[in-house]
Amino acid sequence: MLLKSDKGEEDDITNKQLNDRVLVWMLSTMELIIREQVETLTTPAEVWTELERQFAGKSNKMQATRIMHELTHLKQGSRSVVEYAGELKKLYIDLHYYHPFEAVDKKDLDIHHVWFQSLVSKLFFDGLNQEFDLRCQLIFSKSEWPTLDEVISSIIEEEMRLSHPKENDYKSIDASATLSMKKSRASVPQGDQEKIR
Repeated sequence: MLLKSDKGEEDDITNKQLNDRVLVWMLSTMELIIREQVETLTTPAEVWTELERQFAGKSNKMQATRIMHELTHLKQGSRSVVEYAGELKKLYIDLHYYHPFEAVDKKDLDIHHVWFQSLVSKLFFDGLNQEFDLRCQLIFSKSEWPTLDEVISSIIEEEMRLSHPKENDYKSIDASATLSMKKSRASVPQGDQEKIR
């Protein structure tokens, strides 16, 4: 039979064991460079508070810097334009979250939005595959920057245009081949057609 004071000590030991397990698990899941920053802390709550202080929050420079790096190095590669644009827009939204623009006047926000969209549009162009270079040059030749959505829409349109002529070319080649076969058969006398088959 446990006395009340013994029960309290047993609960403390159980809580310490649970805290130690959680702490070991947290530390084991971290990258070495991050773990080294928090491994001297003794409770999961202390570790969590320190990590939150370092990595969370709207004004976190580290997250904003990471996102800017990803934005400037993002490439289309084997993705479709829609997939590539989706990833770019996600990073763009994340950047606004972690590095928000604080306007002094409401008009400033609109000006910033227009200016920043042209920058993101340029990053979008830089990451596109080479087959879109001509369309990008056409967009650059305009006197005003289109919105990011207009740029993406124009490139999607170009992607569709580039993919469809190939199908139409094959159809016209097949049709031409069929016509030429009919013409050549029609020009061969009836008796000779049997020899061709």
